[in-house]
Amino acid sequence: MKKYILLLISCILISYVYFAKIYSTKVIEPGTNEIKTNELTQNKNVEPPIIIDEDIIEPTKVKEQVKVDIKIKEKKDLEAITAEAYMVGDLISGKIYLEYNSEKVFPIASLSKFFTAIVATNIMDLKSKVTITQPMLEAYGEAGNLVKGEVYTVEELLYPMLLESSNDAAEAIAQSYGYDKFIGFMNSIALEIGMKHTSFKDASGLNSGNVSNIRDLFILSKYYFDNEKKILEITKQKDFAIATTTDHGFHKYISINPFVVYEPFIGGKTGRTKEAKESMISLFNVEMGTSTRPVAVILLRSSIGEREMDTEKVLIKVMN
Repeated sequence: MKKYILLLISCILISYVYFAKIYSTKVIEPGTNEIKTNELTQNKNVEPPIIIDEDIIEPTKVKEQVKVDIKIKEKKDLEAITAEAYMVGDLISGKIYLEYNSEKVFPIASLSKFFTAIVATNIMDLKSKVTITQPMLEAYGEAGNLVKGEVYTVEELLYPMLLESSNDAAEAIAQSYGYDKFIGFMNSIALEIGMKHTSFKDASGLNSGNVSNIRDLFILSKYYFDNEKKILEITKQKDFAIATTTDHGFHKYISINPFVVYEPFIGGKTGRTKEAKESMISLFNVEMGTSTRPVAVILLRSSIGEREMDTEKVLIKVMN
């Protein structure tokens, strides 16, 4: 147990230091000393009020180069979980080890893409081709580096969407199917698997109307563990490259998830917007007593830059 805790703390601390540097970036209004705060929009030319997930660049490089061994020294540090709702649950038995505010509904940001992937794999032919159009590129952000006129399979688009949290890739998948129909399937499938407090307005999570609660997200996590192992395998990869073809250029997608360098990590997804703050679903194999159990750690509305540390603190509460 101690081995897993130390591995997790080391991984999170390194990513925490890296992300803290990124989060220190501020937008200053020209000619003033005031921070410019703009509302998040679909316009790529407008600065978002905070850095969203897809703006993070190659965190795994930092973590692979540095090794740190540290422990939380004070009890108050362990208790200072910033997430407004969280849970740790067993993915096989369904046992809830720890939960807080698990029924309150919040915006979920890019956790939406975790569901977009399920819908795409269930209603679309993964080998079908998607031609990138300008409307697909209108969502905020550049992650995925998709180019108008390039052609991808639906399966190829899953990689930038899940590894780099590409809004364009999510939009491309949904628009290629028929946007309203796709969002309709997102909501109907959510109800079908028991997510009664979940609603989707878009495929990427930029819309604050994409909402859920911890209990519904645990249902989603169990569904993934039971039925969608292939998608989980994508989310645990450090990177993925697609070669140049007559349809598109070379692309290498690098995961922004801080846990991809952590051996017990099974898979998961991150999220971040102004309204949602930080959200996270992480599946791990964790030592529980004398056995190793697959668990989901789910957070909603963690403070910016704190979701990795919150995940650590929640897990330690359960494992101690």
